[in-house]
Amino acid sequence: MLVIAALAACTGGTIAAFMPGETVTVQGVPFTVSDTGRGVTVRNFETGFTDPALLLSYAAIAAQRVTGCPVTTITKDTGVNTYRAALDCPPS
Repeated sequence: MLVIAALAACTGGTIAAFMPGETVTVQGVPFTVSDTGRGVTVRNFETGFTDPALLLSYAAIAAQRVTGCPVTTITKDTGVNTYRAALDCPPS
């Protein structure tokens, strides 16, 4: 029981606080969004109970909230909760 409680404490928003990027929550799921120069990297720290397709759409929402730019494409890295998003931002 202690192991489960310890693992639960190390998930979600707790982990997001230690990751690079801006932290944002979409429908209760924490993400970090980091600029990559060609778009953004979005990481999620959900514990495995949310549908992967829904997480992909939440990752796109997280990217748009942080950057203010529409997401043109988003893909998930194989086997990890990391997404790569291309953006359509106006020139600065």
